[in-house]
Amino acid sequence: MAIKRSAPDVGYVSPSIFRQLNVSQTVRANNMVYFSGIVAATGNGEAVAKGDAAGQVRFVLEILKRLLKEEGLSFTNLVVATVYTPDLDAIMKNLGIFAEAFAGNPPTFQAMGVKNLSSPDYLLELVAVAAVSPGP
Repeated sequence: MAIKRSAPDVGYVSPSIFRQLNVSQTVRANNMVYFSGIVAATGNGEAVAKGDAAGQVRFVLEILKRLLKEEGLSFTNLVVATVYTPDLDAIMKNLGIFAEAFAGNPPTFQAMGVKNLSSPDYLLELVAVAAVSPGP
């Protein structure tokens, strides 16, 4: 099985952070691509759109879009999107943003309330899986 691991520079958290943590942002294994948790952050983890759930959802989806593009993919290829959040109500109020992004090709979707994320300024963390071929 061919496996490719990467942490591309897409205007998100610095690739050096992924190297320091010894984790990958993206892993391609055969015909599937797995995306590590994406939060609303840049640089060394500085939060974007603090306190603004809609702004963080939009930012996270934009980063996912860029990561998909790095793999030659788009939202059409998504098969799974999972959101972890300490404020489930705020995310549920912004489901329309996800619906708009995934229009026409909805992946499976889960939103789970959790006690904490890696920073109290992050309102969600998105984990996703995409198929290299969108199928018929």
